[in-house]
Amino acid sequence: LHEKALNPFAFPSLTVMVADDCASEPGDPGSPRRIVGGGFSFGMCAGYCLTEVTIEEGTVTLTRQAWADITGEDLPDQMVVGELTDAGREALADLEVEVATAALQTTYGCPDCADGGSGWVDVRTRETDRRSTFEYRDPPPELAEVDEFLWGLIETLRECRSDEVVTTGPGCVPADDPR
Repeated sequence: LHEKALNPFAFPSLTVMVADDCASEPGDPGSPRRIVGGGFSFGMCAGYCLTEVTIEEGTVTLTRQAWADITGEDLPDQMVVGELTDAGREALADLEVEVATAALQTTYGCPDCADGGSGWVDVRTRETDRRSTFEYRDPPPELAEVDEFLWGLIETLRECRSDEVVTTGPGCVPADDPR
């Protein structure tokens, strides 16, 4: 996906990936765009500063990365994997229908100004990949429901829980705090 790798000194972000005209997943009613990920980060941060969730064919993968912990030591990447339920696929498909008609800007507000964190949305069309960046937890109205859906996935996977949207398998190890 477009701009997947992050520079720890660049603007931190919440990522929502959306792909146009990709092969449909089971339960996808043929939406012209598919939301395929999301996340957030903070540039000036110690500990786990990047959290990203990707969705591929119903598999949801949460990855957390650290710039460094407060002692300056490297922290290991954390990963938790889950599966969207039928209800989760339906909810995602409904959001994709809404996002399909949205005219997204490149930047909303001042992402990560004064170390406030930021989020972004990546949209894939047949021709290009585009990114829309916004302030952390302050998405534009056209992305607010997507942001809430992705936050739900992140929180559920971080805690190795299952709910009506996503399930985790046996042997899941919760992602440690600090956020």
